[in-house]
Amino acid sequence: MDVEQIHTALLKLLALEKDWIPGKPGTSLYIRPFVVANEPQLGVKVADSYKLLIILSPVGAYYKTGFNPVSIKVEDKYVRATKGGLGEAKTPANYAMSLAAQQEAYAEGFGQVLWLDAVHRKYIEEVGTMNILFKINGEIITPALNGSILGGITRKTVLELCRSWGMKVYERQISIEEVFEAHGRVDVCLTAYTPHRSVRAQLRHTAPHTIFYRVAMISHRYSHKFWARVKGCVSERD
Repeated sequence: MDVEQIHTALLKLLALEKDWIPGKPGTSLYIRPFVVANEPQLGVKVADSYKLLIILSPVGAYYKTGFNPVSIKVEDKYVRATKGGLGEAKTPANYAMSLAAQQEAYAEGFGQVLWLDAVHRKYIEEVGTMNILFKINGEIITPALNGSILGGITRKTVLELCRSWGMKVYERQISIEEVFEAHGRVDVCLTAYTPHRSVRAQLRHTAPHTIFYRVAMISHRYSHKFWARVKGCVSERD
């Protein structure tokens, strides 16, 4: 794909739909490019032709609880992804594998699922469809991209911001036991996902292991400055 062509098309689309860009605190414009096969054939094969589309939608808080803590179940029954599979790719199958566990978590009163690795069943990978980060003893720790974790653009943005602020950032394996043992030294637990940026979490594994964390809305702090720049960029090209 021609990156410059896609970038130009996106700017034109933003100029066309600029009135949909929200300006209230806690809101943003969700931009989702995606590709679908469009050849007239029924069968299982690699497609020879595709169509690229970009959709936009104004969004606010992703959860009905707003930016309040989200209760997260540490999943030890189901597996979301394995290395060599589709875990690092943004495909429908990536989401489909999470639905059964998510429905069970809802029924148990949880708002989201924390996924562990498929081999050892102890290393943290993702939360629902989001990347997860911890601030422990003043250092930012997030699971390293290992072939089964999707590297989101919001994750990348948060890490770059933290590094630009002089914070120590580590991308490495982190086990659920390490997080529980660090209780009292965990300053922040947050998730990174395109529509809603960051959400604070309350982790529960099995009673009585209930831990509360407060959140630093790292990417949310700069959302308005970011969108002001986007609007300025759009107005110059309108």
